Amino acid sequence: KDSEYNAFRQDADHIAAAFPEAAEWIRRRPAKVVENAGQWDDLLAVCAYFWRNPKPGLYLREIPVRVHTKFIETNEGVLKELLDLLLPGDAVRRETRSFAARYFCRENEPLARVRILDDSLLAETVYRDFSLPVSSLAGIKLPSSTVFITENLMNFLPLPFFPDAIALFLGG
Repeated sequence: KDSEYNAFRQDADHIAAAFPEAAEWIRRRPAKVVENAGQWDDLLAVCAYFWRNPKPGLYLREIPVRVHTKFIETNEGVLKELLDLLLPGDAVRRETRSFAARYFCRENEPLARVRILDDSLLAETVYRDFSLPVSSLAGIKLPSSTVFITENLMNFLPLPFFPDAIALFLGG
């Protein structure tokens, strides 16, 4: 047990040296310190990046920290506890469950599928059926006066010709 205690003490000292404000967290969550033994250099590197770059606006796998590509996703639990403690209040969206959204990172955005139901509208676009991120759809002027919106792909695909109309499939 001496070697386990010494390893814990070394990790706890390492964490507290990097972030003194984590000392109370270490006292309250010693099992987390032990559970993550061998990973503290990488965990602290991720915390340091977010601390220096609140609201990074990057995908989690694009954050420039030398850890394996899935490290942040596989360690979200302990990182969430630490980042919630270390980051300023305006750098944490506490109301959201998504780790990426919580720390102002980019997320995979859902696509909206668009079908042109009137060939006369094709002069405005060269595509009859296309998909784009929902945020991009919000920024364009749709070339029709009628828009059918469906959440069911099998209702969307067979929609027939309809004058001055397009259809949107948003998948729920």
